[in-house]
Amino acid sequence: MENREKAILYLTKLRDCKLNELKDPFLGRDYGLAFVLTYLTCSNENVTAKLLSEKMSVSMARMTTLIQKLEERGLIYREASKEDGRVSLLYLTDKGKQEGNRIVETSIGIAEKIIDKLGANTVEEFLNTIYRIKEIVDESCGGKLC
Repeated sequence: MENREKAILYLTKLRDCKLNELKDPFLGRDYGLAFVLTYLTCSNENVTAKLLSEKMSVSMARMTTLIQKLEERGLIYREASKEDGRVSLLYLTDKGKQEGNRIVETSIGIAEKIIDKLGANTVEEFLNTIYRIKEIVDESCGGKLC
């Protein structure tokens, strides 16, 4: 089978996995909400919407929507930076800390199950392959799918 035929086959298999339909087990369909809570839970730095949008590779408009949803749920709050009042820093509420810790611990448990079932070498190979694919896309298309 030629590379072109293999590529079409692999893309079809990837599409059939329907990864875009996976639901976040913590906060429903929106993976971004769990990402923000996890990042805030694990971060030791001042976190801004701009930083999070860069980490997630989403627009500021999208990040603003995520932050508003988390505020409405009482999981985070904003506070003006003491260094620059124009900048809002994001913090977890007590409820947000509980939810963030639960997400982190559950994620670690899921990762442990994956490693147990597939083996550490397979998981590491998979991750190395994903990173290599990203490098190839970055080299070929400037970080975007062509």
